[in-house]
Amino acid sequence: MSPPESRRRRFFSDSVSFVCSQLGADWGCFYRIDRQGNASDFAPLGVPYAVREGYLAQGMRLIDPLHPVRVGPTGLRLATLNDRRLRSSEDARQRLHAFNRSFGMHAVAQLIFRDEQGVVGAMSVAWVRGASGRLDVERGLQVHSYVQSALNLILESQPAAPAPVADDRLSQREQEIVDLACRGLTNQQIASALHIGVATVKTHLINIFVKLGIRNRAMLVRRTLGFSAGG
Repeated sequence: MSPPESRRRRFFSDSVSFVCSQLGADWGCFYRIDRQGNASDFAPLGVPYAVREGYLAQGMRLIDPLHPVRVGPTGLRLATLNDRRLRSSEDARQRLHAFNRSFGMHAVAQLIFRDEQGVVGAMSVAWVRGASGRLDVERGLQVHSYVQSALNLILESQPAAPAPVADDRLSQREQEIVDLACRGLTNQQIASALHIGVATVKTHLINIFVKLGIRNRAMLVRRTLGFSAGG
């Protein structure tokens, strides 16, 4: 892993720990958002594996009022389900509320981080039923400003990397794995980022190689980032 990549991952982990401690949240997850609204580079803290699996299996991404693609256009830095500035139906709010309750969460909030072009990251935080903590919005905005300022420095210090070229022969999950592989992540790191097993990552990579007619990861990176055969 390159120094900038390692530094960003450490920053994500340290930030989610800091925010949760400052807000008294029980669970948190900091993650990156690309220009298409896809999430990657997850840095979870305390979040049970079953929560992410359930979120994906139940298609919550498609309706979640707190998803960055829906919060982003509102300009909000911190959003909760009670915020009526969110452009989501009451049914969507109730579905997410029911989902959260099924995993013991009595309150959730989303912090949104931006650069000049739009949303670049988000942090979900949750308070678990039975715990005494609850969101202090003013303090939430204060810690958001602190993390955003630090993130700006991280982004400014990193050279822009070539953008992977999407291939319509690949599924969304396969494209996510290609994106992470092109950033230099190992199979174990990809599995951790996507909350799937290493064996599943290997299976996806084999399918990707077959679909694209290539033999190994080096060829995948060259092809996806548009490098010439001799470059």
